[in-house]
Amino acid sequence: MVLLADRVLLGRPAVFASGLFLLAYALRDRGRLSWHLLIAVLLPLVYYLFFIYVVPLIAFKRLRIIYVLSLLLGLFFWISLGELSYIQLIFHILTAKANRLIAVAEGQTFAAGLLSVLVLSAVPLLFFWRKDIKTVLTSVYFLASNQIRYVEVVVPLWSSLFRFLKVESIPWKLSVPLLLFFLSPYAVVSQPEAVSFDRLVRVAFSNMPEMYRSIYFSKANIQVIPSMEVGWMPKEVQLFLKDLTKGKLDCSKVREFRLDYVVEDTLVGKLPSCVELERVEGRLRVLRVKK
Repeated sequence: MVLLADRVLLGRPAVFASGLFLLAYALRDRGRLSWHLLIAVLLPLVYYLFFIYVVPLIAFKRLRIIYVLSLLLGLFFWISLGELSYIQLIFHILTAKANRLIAVAEGQTFAAGLLSVLVLSAVPLLFFWRKDIKTVLTSVYFLASNQIRYVEVVVPLWSSLFRFLKVESIPWKLSVPLLLFFLSPYAVVSQPEAVSFDRLVRVAFSNMPEMYRSIYFSKANIQVIPSMEVGWMPKEVQLFLKDLTKGKLDCSKVREFRLDYVVEDTLVGKLPSCVELERVEGRLRVLRVKK
């Protein structure tokens, strides 16, 4: 799916934390002590919100003492590293969603984003939930956030219930279509274009994926809006971007924010007087602000 591909491309730490969690959850307790120790060490190091993934491991793994230590030592590590700023950051993250005026893909609800994928992936849950209550409760734990970023955890958890399915009970002609069906959410998709800049400029983007790609692929450092977390931006900036996504560019705000470029694919008709077309890259237009 596009969301998962974006998060992998951008190196989001939550993706790696999800992978480590799924590995720890799938590992047997007996004879896998060294693997659990390794994961318990890595989880706090790769993601500052590691405790989200450690809690269910404490609840449902027999080697829970390892993950209790991981939780305590991980919190000690991050608090020692960031002092009070770490605690403040957690608070800001919890309140950021309420301050957003613009929808963020990975923060959307399941109903707004990937409800169909989630429903289709729940097929094994309907038949085998009684055989693995721990997996069901773990998936409920992640579903409680109601954010589609955790679909990367929930879908594999539910898919693991297929181990209770007797393969011989499925006609061989249906095996390939079924496999393709359940792999479809992870299909490779084409990625949006990346607009590159070769000097320090201040740029507004009509959507975040292109913004991230421009940061990564530009030859020079650039200043961008939206920021990493939309909910941390002033409301007037959010309203400006919200209008831009709807095809409206406020020239007074362009000058107030001292923008050099606007990268968009939403404006229709005649361009506003404060910008001019510099180039087109794929479906994106790079508009230079007139000085």
